[in-house]
Amino acid sequence: MNRLNTLFAVVGVAATLLISTGSAFAHTLGTPRTVTNGNDTLRATVTVAPPVEGELYAMVAVGEAYFFFDPQGGLVAEPIPVTSGALQGSYHLFSYTSESVPPGKWRIYTIITTVGGNPFDVTTWVGGFSGLRTLMFHNGLPSSISGDHDGDGHPDDDSDGDGYHDDDHDRDGEHDEDDEEDDDDDDRHR
Repeated sequence: MNRLNTLFAVVGVAATLLISTGSAFAHTLGTPRTVTNGNDTLRATVTVAPPVEGELYAMVAVGEAYFFFDPQGGLVAEPIPVTSGALQGSYHLFSYTSESVPPGKWRIYTIITTVGGNPFDVTTWVGGFSGLRTLMFHNGLPSSISGDHDGDGHPDDDSDGDGYHDDDHDRDGEHDEDDEEDDDDDDRHR
């Protein structure tokens, strides 16, 4: 599974770079709240525009494993598309109460492949790297970890509402500046 983690880390950075430069194909992964607690609901939707022929996959990273959302919002171990065929408009992926999900940071991915494509093979992704989106939920965490000090449902330094800090360019859920400082500390102690 380490190979998959590396693939998604590299692809996440590449997708961020490619998305920022623009693309004819687009889909968005959205949620009203990336920070959830108590009676909140973790929910996500995908919007596809312009229309595209393909298969929409959604998955969550759980430790070293990936689980796929099925069409009813349940989780399965094998890749199964949420929907397939002519994709256009909005698709509900899932809704879970905050209390039903263990506390932590939960990374959600969506990928659109060609019909019959493989979500683990980037050559089958519609639009190449722009066929991947990612969203980070912070569930049941104190504001000192989630970064939501104003209570609006998103980390305060998350201007696009995707659950990642604005300076988290490698999409690992942490501030990149902090990562560099930690790396420097590690180098001094070797």
